[in-house]
Amino acid sequence: MQDRAGNSLQGCWWSSLGSRLALRAASREDDPFLFCLFCSIRELDFAFLGELERKKLLEVQFAAQQKHYQANMPEAEHLVVLKDEEPIGRMTLVRRNGEMHLAEIALLPEHRNQGIGSRLMEKLIKAEAEQGNAIRLHVYKQSASVRFYERLGFVAANDDGAYLLMEMFPTSRGVGDGGKIS
Repeated sequence: MQDRAGNSLQGCWWSSLGSRLALRAASREDDPFLFCLFCSIRELDFAFLGELERKKLLEVQFAAQQKHYQANMPEAEHLVVLKDEEPIGRMTLVRRNGEMHLAEIALLPEHRNQGIGSRLMEKLIKAEAEQGNAIRLHVYKQSASVRFYERLGFVAANDDGAYLLMEMFPTSRGVGDGGKIS
């Protein structure tokens, strides 16, 4: 198995997700899909705007997000989630100082609540545990995603009023045991 650049994916935690689910490195060719995905997440926040204003604002915010990732996370691994070889989501991962930071995981609405996100996270958790690495992420504290991460075993480490820093540390115990990775 290889990515679009011809690099071997053997041994990558995500090279063994199964026959219908896969990840690959994102490229510029994915920008239209990634914008569509971004809109599926943020569009409701701006439902009060007219269609033209909403589209323009979403374009500006998407461009700002991409610039933020480039400026603040140049080492980030940008992955496209595939189901039956079609793009359905994205993951953005940053490895720093012996830990993994999950910058983003997102799926198109029609692919949510089917266990895909859980499967991706469980594979990531297992791979990082094998390396002895912690996993950290930030999540909007009013988001339904907080419960998703808690079910996986992440615990809140900091609350800045709007966002939670959630983390999971390596241990010899199992997934879902209060912030410990096995």
